[in-house]
Amino acid sequence: MKNFEKISKMNLADLDRPEGILEEESVQDADLCVEKTAQNPEDEERSETIVTENIQEQPEELAKKEMMEPQGRHFRVDANVTEKELKAFLFGHTYRQPLMIIVTILAIVWPLAVLIKKQGSVTMPLICSLFILIWIPFTTNLRAKNAKKLNPIYNEEFHYMFDEWGLHLELGDDAIDVEWKKITKLIFYKSVAVIYTGKNNAFLIPSAAMGTQREEIMNFIKEMKKR
Repeated sequence: MKNFEKISKMNLADLDRPEGILEEESVQDADLCVEKTAQNPEDEERSETIVTENIQEQPEELAKKEMMEPQGRHFRVDANVTEKELKAFLFGHTYRQPLMIIVTILAIVWPLAVLIKKQGSVTMPLICSLFILIWIPFTTNLRAKNAKKLNPIYNEEFHYMFDEWGLHLELGDDAIDVEWKKITKLIFYKSVAVIYTGKNNAFLIPSAAMGTQREEIMNFIKEMKKR
């Protein structure tokens, strides 16, 4: 039989009660229950069954989080993020960095300059160029594949909502609401819309999931961001 005092405290948990009152009342109730059980051994089995049933109800209610109710004009999008969208995001995110743009240009110009001017060995420029132009794209592609395979969230359906307040997402038993003023950047690729909330944090919304409302949703997002 489980510790009766512990079970009683769990059953009496009430988020609306002030701290202290909850703890004091829980202990008192637990003592009363233990005393009553000792006086009435025949009721012990029935009491345990009732308490156990009460415990099983509450955690399910507290575990599930839901997004806010829509405010004003709104759109809903249910999407599965595929490897294609992950690749578009990772390649776009990598090659839009100012440093990466400069390095890529140098990787093309440096070997050509050495060959044209015929000054020094072209070996080192070629090795650097191959690393930048081949190895980095290869590893970026691999990252997208691994993210899809190894990260369990990409096997779930993303439930998005865009309204006049902000961006909302439900994923599994969790939910998050982000105001438009906290959105730092918007980038729209052909296959995915990327909504940044930080330098390296972003929401991915596949274009295919928007269906015929794609242009309308994108224009709405741009409009809300500019407010």
